[in-house]
Amino acid sequence: MSKLVELQQERASKIEAQKKLVTTRKESETKEFTDEQRAQFDNLQSEIETLDRKIKEEKDISEFEKRQAEKEGEPQKQEGKKRQGGEEKEKSEIFARASIGKAIRNEGVLDGAEKELDEIGREENKNANRKTPTRSLITVPFSALRNQSVTGNSGAKGGEYVVKQQPRPQMPFQPNTFLENIGATRLSGLTDGAIPLPVAEKYTMQWLSENEAITPQDKEHTGPELSPERLGGAVDISERLILQSSVNVEQLIRSLLLTAYDNTLNEAAINGSGSSNQPTGILNKSGVLTSAIATSATAPSWEQIVELMGLVDAEDVSNVSRAYLMSPQVRSALMTTKKDAGSGRFVMENLNELNGNPAYSSSLVPTINGSPDTNVLVFGDFSKLFIGEWGAISILEDPYSKSLNNERRLVVNAHAGVEIAQPKAFAVNKFLDLS
Repeated sequence: MSKLVELQQERASKIEAQKKLVTTRKESETKEFTDEQRAQFDNLQSEIETLDRKIKEEKDISEFEKRQAEKEGEPQKQEGKKRQGGEEKEKSEIFARASIGKAIRNEGVLDGAEKELDEIGREENKNANRKTPTRSLITVPFSALRNQSVTGNSGAKGGEYVVKQQPRPQMPFQPNTFLENIGATRLSGLTDGAIPLPVAEKYTMQWLSENEAITPQDKEHTGPELSPERLGGAVDISERLILQSSVNVEQLIRSLLLTAYDNTLNEAAINGSGSSNQPTGILNKSGVLTSAIATSATAPSWEQIVELMGLVDAEDVSNVSRAYLMSPQVRSALMTTKKDAGSGRFVMENLNELNGNPAYSSSLVPTINGSPDTNVLVFGDFSKLFIGEWGAISILEDPYSKSLNNERRLVVNAHAGVEIAQPKAFAVNKFLDLS
Protein backbone atom coordinates (compact mmCIF):
# COMPACT_ATOMS: atom_id res chain seq x y z
CA MET A 1 0.00 0.00 0.00
CA SER A 2 1.39 3.45 -0.93
CA LYS A 3 2.27 6.04 1.69
CA LEU A 4 -0.42 8.36 0.30
CA VAL A 5 -3.13 5.75 0.82
CA GLU A 6 -1.87 5.02 4.35
CA LEU A 7 -2.05 8.73 5.20
CA GLN A 8 -5.56 9.02 3.73
CA GLN A 9 -6.72 6.00 5.71
CA GLU A 10 -5.19 7.36 8.91
CA ARG A 11 -6.93 10.70 8.30
CA ALA A 12 -10.26 8.92 7.79
CA SER A 13 -9.85 7.08 11.12
CA LYS A 14 -9.16 10.39 12.93
CA ILE A 15 -12.31 11.91 11.43
CA GLU A 16 -14.33 8.86 12.53
CA ALA A 17 -12.99 9.31 16.07
CA GLN A 18 -14.07 12.96 16.00
CA LYS A 19 -17.55 11.97 14.81
CA LYS A 20 -17.91 9.59 17.76
CA LEU A 21 -16.92 12.35 20.19
CA VAL A 22 -19.47 14.72 18.62
CA THR A 23 -22.18 12.04 18.86
CA THR A 24 -21.33 11.48 22.54
CA ARG A 25 -21.54 15.25 23.12
CA LYS A 26 -24.99 15.46 21.52
CA GLU A 27 -26.29 12.57 23.63
CA SER A 28 -24.98 13.98 26.91
CA GLU A 29 -27.27 15.88 29.28
CA THR A 30 -25.21 19.07 29.12
CA LYS A 31 -24.66 18.93 25.36
CA GLU A 32 -21.06 19.89 26.10
CA PHE A 33 -17.67 18.20 25.91
CA THR A 34 -15.98 17.18 29.10
CA ASP A 35 -12.47 18.58 29.52
CA GLU A 36 -11.04 15.21 28.51
CA GLN A 37 -13.27 14.96 25.43
CA ARG A 38 -12.42 18.52 24.37
CA ALA A 39 -8.73 17.76 24.67
CA GLN A 40 -9.22 14.56 22.61
CA PHE A 41 -11.16 16.46 19.93
CA ASP A 42 -8.54 19.22 19.72
CA ASN A 43 -5.70 16.69 19.54
CA LEU A 44 -7.48 14.84 16.74
CA GLN A 45 -8.01 18.11 14.86
CA SER A 46 -4.32 18.94 15.19
CA GLU A 47 -3.39 15.47 13.91
CA ILE A 48 -5.81 15.81 10.95
CA GLU A 49 -4.25 19.15 9.99
CA THR A 50 -0.78 17.58 10.14
CA LEU A 51 -1.99 14.69 7.98
CA ASP A 52 -3.51 17.14 5.49
CA ARG A 53 -0.08 18.74 5.07
CA LYS A 54 1.58 15.34 4.62
CA ILE A 55 -1.07 14.22 2.10
CA LYS A 56 -0.55 17.41 0.11
CA GLU A 57 3.19 16.84 0.19
CA GLU A 58 2.83 13.25 -1.08
CA LYS A 59 0.54 14.40 -3.89
CA ASP A 60 2.99 17.16 -4.84
CA ILE A 61 5.89 14.68 -4.90
CA SER A 62 3.86 12.25 -6.99
CA GLU A 63 3.04 14.98 -9.52
CA PHE A 64 6.69 16.08 -9.60
CA GLU A 65 7.88 12.51 -10.28
CA LYS A 66 5.27 12.11 -12.99
CA ARG A 67 6.37 15.33 -14.71
CA GLN A 68 10.02 14.29 -14.49
CA ALA A 69 9.23 10.85 -15.91
CA GLU A 70 7.38 12.35 -18.86
CA LYS A 71 10.16 14.87 -19.44
CA GLU A 72 13.05 12.41 -19.29
CA GLY A 73 11.37 9.37 -20.83
CA GLU A 74 11.75 7.41 -17.60
CA PRO A 75 8.97 5.34 -16.07
CA GLN A 76 7.14 6.86 -13.15
CA LYS A 77 8.34 5.40 -9.90
CA GLN A 78 5.63 3.87 -7.79
CA GLU A 79 4.30 6.37 -5.27
CA GLY A 80 5.36 5.89 -1.71
CA LYS A 81 8.06 3.27 -2.39
CA LYS A 82 9.35 1.94 0.90
CA ARG A 83 12.94 1.47 1.89
CA GLN A 84 13.79 -2.14 2.39
CA GLY A 85 16.61 -3.89 4.22
CA GLY A 86 18.18 -7.29 4.34
CA GLU A 87 16.90 -9.75 1.78
CA GLU A 88 14.46 -7.27 0.25
CA LYS A 89 17.25 -4.73 -0.21
CA GLU A 90 19.40 -7.38 -1.90
CA LYS A 91 16.50 -8.23 -4.23
CA SER A 92 16.05 -4.57 -5.10
CA GLU A 93 19.72 -4.33 -6.02
CA ILE A 94 19.39 -7.40 -8.25
CA PHE A 95 16.29 -5.92 -9.89
CA ALA A 96 18.22 -2.72 -10.60
CA ARG A 97 21.25 -4.49 -12.11
CA ALA A 98 19.45 -7.12 -14.17
CA SER A 99 18.59 -6.41 -17.80
CA ILE A 100 15.60 -8.03 -19.48
CA GLY A 101 16.96 -6.80 -22.80
CA LYS A 102 20.27 -8.59 -22.19
CA ALA A 103 18.44 -11.83 -21.36
CA ILE A 104 16.57 -11.57 -24.67
CA ARG A 105 19.77 -10.78 -26.59
CA ASN A 106 21.48 -13.82 -25.05
CA GLU A 107 18.46 -15.99 -25.97
CA GLY A 108 17.91 -17.17 -22.39
CA VAL A 109 21.55 -18.01 -21.57
CA LEU A 110 21.66 -16.26 -18.22
CA ASP A 111 24.42 -15.29 -15.84
CA GLY A 112 25.06 -12.64 -13.21
CA ALA A 113 22.12 -10.45 -12.18
CA GLU A 114 19.88 -11.83 -14.95
CA LYS A 115 20.30 -15.36 -13.61
CA GLU A 116 19.55 -14.19 -10.06
CA LEU A 117 16.45 -12.33 -11.27
CA ASP A 118 15.24 -15.46 -13.09
CA GLU A 119 15.82 -17.62 -9.98
CA ILE A 120 13.73 -15.24 -7.85
CA GLY A 121 10.93 -15.33 -10.42
CA ARG A 122 11.02 -19.14 -10.68
CA GLU A 123 10.90 -19.41 -6.88
CA GLU A 124 7.80 -17.17 -6.82
CA ASN A 125 6.16 -19.37 -9.46
CA LYS A 126 7.03 -22.47 -7.42
CA ASN A 127 5.54 -20.96 -4.24
CA ALA A 128 2.37 -20.10 -6.18
CA ASN A 129 2.17 -23.59 -7.73
CA ARG A 130 2.59 -22.02 -11.17
CA LYS A 131 4.73 -23.91 -13.67
CA THR A 132 7.49 -21.90 -15.33
CA PRO A 133 7.43 -22.61 -19.10
CA THR A 134 10.34 -24.76 -20.23
CA ARG A 135 11.44 -22.30 -22.94
CA SER A 136 11.15 -19.20 -20.79
CA LEU A 137 13.92 -16.71 -21.62
CA ILE A 138 13.61 -15.09 -18.20
CA THR A 139 11.05 -15.12 -15.39
CA VAL A 140 10.48 -11.66 -13.92
CA PRO A 141 8.89 -11.04 -10.48
CA PHE A 142 6.09 -8.46 -10.44
CA SER A 143 8.10 -6.43 -7.94
CA ALA A 144 11.05 -6.21 -10.37
CA LEU A 145 8.92 -4.39 -12.93
CA ARG A 146 7.70 -2.00 -10.27
CA ASN A 147 11.25 -1.56 -8.99
CA GLN A 148 12.30 0.14 -12.26
CA SER A 149 9.68 0.61 -14.08
CA VAL A 150 8.36 -2.28 -27.34
CA THR A 151 7.97 -2.90 -29.83
CA GLY A 152 10.49 -2.82 -32.93
CA ASN A 153 11.40 -2.15 -37.79
CA SER A 154 13.38 0.88 -38.51
CA GLY A 155 10.50 3.04 -37.28
CA ALA A 156 7.38 2.09 -35.35
CA LYS A 157 8.78 -1.16 -33.94
CA GLY A 158 11.93 0.00 -32.26
CA GLY A 159 14.38 0.77 -35.04
CA GLU A 160 14.25 4.47 -34.24
CA TYR A 161 15.83 3.77 -30.85
CA VAL A 162 18.94 2.39 -32.63
CA VAL A 163 21.01 5.56 -33.05
CA LYS A 164 24.62 6.55 -32.57
CA GLN A 165 23.92 8.68 -29.54
CA GLN A 166 22.21 7.69 -26.28
CA PRO A 167 18.55 6.91 -27.09
CA ARG A 168 15.87 9.00 -25.40
CA PRO A 169 12.84 6.67 -25.66
CA GLN A 170 9.45 8.32 -25.17
CA MET A 171 6.63 6.54 -23.42
CA PRO A 172 3.36 6.35 -25.38
CA PHE A 173 0.39 8.17 -23.90
CA GLN A 174 -1.23 5.82 -21.39
CA PRO A 175 -4.43 5.88 -19.30
CA ASN A 176 -4.19 6.90 -15.65
CA THR A 177 -4.26 3.74 -13.55
CA PHE A 178 -6.12 4.21 -10.31
CA LEU A 179 -5.94 1.02 -8.23
CA GLU A 180 -2.82 1.92 -6.25
CA ASN A 181 -3.78 5.50 -5.41
CA ILE A 182 -7.46 4.88 -4.80
CA GLY A 183 -6.76 2.36 -2.04
CA ALA A 184 -7.59 -1.04 -3.56
CA THR A 185 -6.22 -3.96 -1.53
CA ARG A 186 -3.32 -5.62 -3.40
CA LEU A 187 -2.21 -9.12 -2.32
CA SER A 188 1.10 -10.12 -3.90
CA GLY A 189 3.12 -13.32 -3.66
CA LEU A 190 0.02 -15.50 -3.32
CA THR A 191 0.42 -19.27 -3.34
CA ASP A 192 -1.80 -22.18 -4.34
CA GLY A 193 -5.30 -21.39 -5.61
CA ALA A 194 -8.24 -19.14 -4.82
CA ILE A 195 -8.34 -16.92 -1.71
CA PRO A 196 -11.74 -16.93 0.10
CA LEU A 197 -13.08 -13.49 1.08
CA PRO A 198 -15.77 -14.45 3.64
CA VAL A 199 -18.20 -11.74 4.76
CA ALA A 200 -19.97 -12.07 8.13
CA GLU A 201 -23.66 -11.20 8.53
CA LYS A 202 -24.76 -8.65 11.11
CA TYR A 203 -25.66 -9.91 14.57
CA THR A 204 -28.55 -8.40 16.53
CA MET A 205 -29.84 -8.58 20.12
CA GLN A 206 -33.36 -8.67 21.55
CA TRP A 207 -35.26 -6.94 24.34
CA LEU A 208 -36.66 -9.74 26.52
CA SER A 209 -38.74 -10.26 29.61
CA GLU A 210 -37.00 -11.83 32.61
CA ASN A 211 -37.68 -15.46 31.69
CA GLU A 212 -38.22 -15.16 27.93
CA ALA A 213 -36.11 -17.49 25.77
CA ILE A 214 -33.52 -16.06 23.40
CA THR A 215 -34.02 -16.84 19.72
CA PRO A 216 -30.75 -18.28 18.40
CA GLN A 217 -29.23 -16.64 15.34
CA ASP A 218 -27.84 -18.81 12.58
CA LYS A 219 -25.58 -16.42 10.68
CA GLU A 220 -23.53 -17.48 7.68
CA HIS A 221 -20.02 -16.40 6.73
CA THR A 222 -20.10 -16.45 2.96
CA GLY A 223 -18.41 -14.47 0.24
CA PRO A 224 -16.59 -14.56 -3.08
CA GLU A 225 -13.19 -16.02 -3.88
CA LEU A 226 -10.22 -14.18 -5.34
CA SER A 227 -9.05 -16.53 -8.12
CA PRO A 228 -6.01 -16.44 -10.42
CA GLU A 229 -6.68 -15.88 -14.09
CA ARG A 230 -4.11 -15.90 -16.88
CA LEU A 231 -3.04 -12.65 -18.54
CA GLY A 232 -1.02 -12.94 -21.73
CA GLY A 233 0.34 -10.86 -24.57
CA ALA A 234 2.73 -11.05 -27.52
CA VAL A 235 5.16 -8.28 -28.45
CA ASP A 236 7.30 -8.00 -31.60
CA ILE A 237 10.73 -6.36 -31.11
CA SER A 238 13.29 -5.63 -33.80
CA GLU A 239 16.70 -7.33 -33.67
CA ARG A 240 18.33 -3.89 -33.87
CA LEU A 241 16.54 -2.78 -30.71
CA ILE A 242 17.53 -5.98 -28.89
CA LEU A 243 21.19 -5.17 -29.66
CA GLN A 244 20.92 -1.92 -27.74
CA SER A 245 22.19 -2.06 -24.14
CA SER A 246 20.98 1.44 -23.28
CA VAL A 247 19.57 1.93 -19.79
CA ASN A 248 16.71 3.94 -21.26
CA VAL A 249 15.74 1.12 -23.64
CA GLU A 250 15.82 -1.35 -20.74
CA GLN A 251 13.58 0.93 -18.69
CA LEU A 252 11.24 1.34 -21.64
CA ILE A 253 10.80 -2.43 -21.99
CA ARG A 254 10.12 -2.83 -18.26
CA SER A 255 7.78 0.11 -18.13
CA LEU A 256 5.73 -1.00 -21.13
CA LEU A 257 5.34 -4.50 -19.65
CA LEU A 258 4.22 -3.07 -16.31
CA THR A 259 1.87 -0.55 -17.93
CA ALA A 260 0.21 -3.20 -20.08
CA TYR A 261 -0.26 -5.37 -16.99
CA ASP A 262 -1.62 -2.51 -14.85
CA ASN A 263 -3.97 -1.31 -17.60
CA THR A 264 -5.43 -4.80 -17.94
CA LEU A 265 -6.01 -5.09 -14.17
CA ASN A 266 -7.51 -1.61 -13.86
CA GLU A 267 -9.84 -2.14 -16.81
CA ALA A 268 -11.03 -5.45 -15.36
CA ALA A 269 -11.59 -3.89 -11.93
CA ILE A 270 -13.97 -1.28 -13.30
CA ASN A 271 -15.62 -3.04 -16.26
CA GLY A 272 -14.61 -6.72 -16.36
CA SER A 273 -17.40 -8.74 -17.96
CA GLY A 274 -17.12 -11.85 -15.76
CA SER A 275 -16.99 -14.00 -18.91
CA SER A 276 -14.26 -15.19 -21.30
CA ASN A 277 -11.89 -15.61 -18.32
CA GLN A 278 -12.29 -11.96 -17.26
CA PRO A 279 -12.98 -11.02 -13.63
CA THR A 280 -16.24 -9.21 -12.89
CA GLY A 281 -15.72 -5.48 -12.48
CA ILE A 282 -17.68 -2.96 -10.42
CA LEU A 283 -20.00 -1.96 -13.28
CA ASN A 284 -21.10 -5.56 -13.87
CA LYS A 285 -21.06 -6.93 -10.32
CA SER A 286 -24.37 -8.13 -8.90
CA GLY A 287 -25.28 -6.37 -5.66
CA VAL A 288 -23.58 -3.03 -6.41
CA LEU A 289 -25.87 -0.13 -5.45
CA THR A 290 -27.35 1.93 -8.29
CA SER A 291 -28.73 5.44 -8.61
CA ALA A 292 -32.47 5.90 -8.11
CA ILE A 293 -32.37 9.49 -9.38
CA ALA A 294 -30.83 8.64 -12.76
CA THR A 295 -32.53 5.64 -14.40
CA SER A 296 -32.17 6.99 -17.94
CA ALA A 297 -29.88 9.50 -19.64
CA THR A 298 -29.76 12.57 -17.37
CA ALA A 299 -27.52 15.64 -17.18
CA PRO A 300 -25.16 15.49 -14.17
CA SER A 301 -26.23 17.37 -11.05
CA TRP A 302 -25.10 17.96 -7.47
CA GLU A 303 -28.00 15.80 -6.23
CA GLN A 304 -26.67 12.80 -8.18
CA ILE A 305 -23.21 13.22 -6.64
CA VAL A 306 -24.54 13.32 -3.10
CA GLU A 307 -26.97 10.46 -3.76
CA LEU A 308 -24.19 7.94 -4.37
CA MET A 309 -22.57 8.76 -1.03
CA GLY A 310 -25.95 8.49 0.68
CA LEU A 311 -26.54 5.03 -0.80
CA VAL A 312 -23.20 3.82 0.57
CA ASP A 313 -23.80 5.49 3.95
CA ALA A 314 -27.18 3.77 4.26
CA GLU A 315 -25.39 0.39 4.11
CA ASP A 316 -23.02 1.41 6.96
CA VAL A 317 -20.06 0.92 4.64
CA SER A 318 -16.60 1.44 6.12
CA ASN A 319 -14.72 4.66 5.44
CA VAL A 320 -11.24 3.28 4.80
CA SER A 321 -10.59 4.32 1.19
CA ARG A 322 -13.71 6.09 0.00
CA ALA A 323 -13.42 7.91 -3.30
CA TYR A 324 -15.19 8.88 -6.53
CA LEU A 325 -14.03 7.39 -9.84
CA MET A 326 -14.94 8.79 -13.26
CA SER A 327 -13.70 9.36 -16.80
CA PRO A 328 -11.83 12.56 -17.76
CA GLN A 329 -14.92 13.65 -19.72
CA VAL A 330 -17.11 13.40 -16.60
CA ARG A 331 -14.56 15.32 -14.55
CA SER A 332 -14.50 18.12 -17.12
CA ALA A 333 -18.30 18.23 -17.19
CA LEU A 334 -18.61 18.38 -13.40
CA MET A 335 -16.11 21.25 -13.23
CA THR A 336 -18.39 23.32 -15.49
CA THR A 337 -21.72 22.20 -13.99
CA LYS A 338 -23.22 24.74 -11.61
CA LYS A 339 -24.04 23.46 -8.13
CA ASP A 340 -27.20 25.54 -7.90
CA ALA A 341 -28.86 28.57 -9.45
CA GLY A 342 -27.47 31.35 -7.28
CA SER A 343 -24.22 30.57 -5.45
CA GLY A 344 -21.89 30.66 -8.43
CA ARG A 345 -20.30 27.42 -7.19
CA PHE A 346 -19.55 24.40 -9.36
CA VAL A 347 -20.17 20.72 -8.62
CA MET A 348 -16.44 19.96 -8.80
CA GLU A 349 -14.03 22.76 -7.92
CA ASN A 350 -10.85 20.73 -7.39
CA LEU A 351 -9.20 18.26 -9.77
CA ASN A 352 -8.75 15.67 -7.03
CA GLU A 353 -11.75 16.17 -4.76
CA LEU A 354 -15.53 15.83 -5.06
CA ASN A 355 -18.11 16.25 -2.30
CA GLY A 356 -15.38 16.18 0.36
CA ASN A 357 -13.90 12.89 -0.90
CA PRO A 358 -10.87 12.05 -3.05
CA ALA A 359 -11.70 11.90 -6.76
CA TYR A 360 -9.86 10.06 -9.54
CA SER A 361 -10.31 10.03 -13.29
CA SER A 362 -9.10 7.54 -15.88
CA SER A 363 -9.87 6.89 -19.53
CA LEU A 364 -10.27 3.23 -18.53
CA VAL A 365 -13.70 4.18 -17.11
CA PRO A 366 -15.91 3.42 -20.12
CA THR A 367 -18.63 5.25 -21.97
CA ILE A 368 -21.77 3.13 -22.26
CA ASN A 369 -23.03 2.95 -25.83
CA GLY A 370 -26.68 3.88 -26.31
CA SER A 371 -29.01 6.56 -27.61
CA PRO A 372 -27.51 8.77 -26.36
CA ASP A 373 -24.20 7.42 -25.06
CA THR A 374 -23.94 7.80 -21.28
CA ASN A 375 -21.07 8.10 -18.84
CA VAL A 376 -20.31 6.54 -15.47
CA LEU A 377 -19.66 7.77 -11.93
CA VAL A 378 -18.64 5.37 -9.13
CA PHE A 379 -18.42 6.03 -5.38
CA GLY A 380 -17.37 3.58 -2.71
CA ASP A 381 -14.79 2.19 -0.31
CA PHE A 382 -12.14 0.84 -2.67
CA SER A 383 -10.43 -1.16 0.09
CA LYS A 384 -13.16 -3.73 -0.64
CA LEU A 385 -11.72 -4.18 -4.14
CA PHE A 386 -9.07 -6.93 -3.97
CA ILE A 387 -6.22 -7.50 -6.44
CA GLY A 388 -4.33 -10.80 -6.27
CA GLU A 389 -1.01 -11.69 -7.90
CA TRP A 390 0.30 -15.26 -8.15
CA GLY A 391 3.88 -16.14 -9.08
CA ALA A 392 5.92 -14.08 -11.55
CA ILE A 393 5.78 -12.88 -15.15
CA SER A 394 7.23 -15.39 -17.64
CA ILE A 395 8.78 -14.17 -20.89
CA LEU A 396 9.20 -16.69 -23.71
CA GLU A 397 10.63 -16.17 -27.18
CA ASP A 398 9.04 -17.32 -30.43
CA PRO A 399 12.04 -16.89 -32.76
CA TYR A 400 10.27 -18.09 -35.91
CA SER A 401 6.95 -16.23 -36.34
CA LYS A 402 8.62 -12.91 -37.25
CA SER A 403 12.02 -14.11 -38.43
CA LEU A 404 11.46 -12.92 -42.02
CA ASN A 405 11.03 -9.38 -40.67
CA ASN A 406 14.24 -9.54 -38.60
CA GLU A 407 12.13 -9.35 -35.45
CA ARG A 408 11.61 -11.48 -32.36
CA ARG A 409 8.23 -12.21 -30.84
CA LEU A 410 8.11 -12.24 -27.05
CA VAL A 411 5.23 -14.05 -25.37
CA VAL A 412 4.40 -12.78 -21.88
CA ASN A 413 2.28 -14.64 -19.29
CA ALA A 414 1.16 -13.77 -15.76
CA HIS A 415 -1.54 -14.84 -13.28
CA ALA A 416 -3.65 -12.32 -11.39
CA GLY A 417 -7.23 -11.78 -10.23
CA VAL A 418 -9.74 -9.07 -9.27
CA GLU A 419 -12.63 -9.51 -6.82
CA ILE A 420 -15.10 -7.29 -4.97
CA ALA A 421 -15.51 -8.61 -1.43
CA GLN A 422 -18.65 -6.60 -0.59
CA PRO A 423 -20.57 -5.21 -3.58
CA LYS A 424 -22.65 -2.85 -1.42
CA ALA A 425 -19.46 -0.93 -0.69
CA PHE A 426 -20.00 0.69 -4.12
CA ALA A 427 -22.71 2.82 -5.72
CA VAL A 428 -22.88 3.54 -9.46
CA ASN A 429 -24.60 6.04 -11.75
CA LYS A 430 -24.44 4.80 -15.38
CA PHE A 431 -26.68 7.46 -16.90
CA LEU A 432 -24.70 10.71 -17.00
CA ASP A 433 -25.58 12.46 -20.26
CA LEU A 434 -22.84 14.94 -21.21
CA SER A 435 -24.30 15.91 -24.59
